[in-house]
Amino acid sequence: SALITQLMTKTLQGGLSNLSSGTSGYAGNFLTPDQQQAQDQGNSLLVTLQAAQQTATQYGSAEQGSISDIQATQQKLENLSNCWETIETSGGYSASQRSSAAAQASSTQTTIATYESSIAVYNNNITRANEAIAALQTMQTQTLSVTSTADVTAIQGEFNDAAASGQLLTQADVTQAQQDRTTLQSSL
Repeated sequence: SALITQLMTKTLQGGLSNLSSGTSGYAGNFLTPDQQQAQDQGNSLLVTLQAAQQTATQYGSAEQGSISDIQATQQKLENLSNCWETIETSGGYSASQRSSAAAQASSTQTTIATYESSIAVYNNNITRANEAIAALQTMQTQTLSVTSTADVTAIQGEFNDAAASGQLLTQADVTQAQQDRTTLQSSL
């Protein structure tokens, strides 16, 4: 009864939001100050981790877009190569025209093959983004389970180490990937 009275008094005086926010809220009645601070710091850290995950996702999307652009160009080149090969094997063209068509088909196939190494680089970049996302998701899961400020400090340290080592992607990485894609598109 006393607890209900206290809850009603707090609700009437400060509104419903007063019951669950900060150290003076409802949760503050059941958590130690360190636990409450850990929750508050954990919530802040979660926002940071989610933003970093969004950045990695944007980077991966830009790199995947570059692969799609290259593959679309490869398909167009494959169609062109097929046309050259049709001329090469057709009896309706002179030997000189068929020879020229064979050279064009071969050159086109070489161009298609050269794009494969670029796709491999983009795939490696996507793998890096996926690894960053997995690490960030692990840190988010850990953050949801914090029970002390020491837990939050440990996860924050893990995040800082991952960022410093280049494991995580930055907004500069995203911007560079987007610019590279624009350059790629204009060169295809």
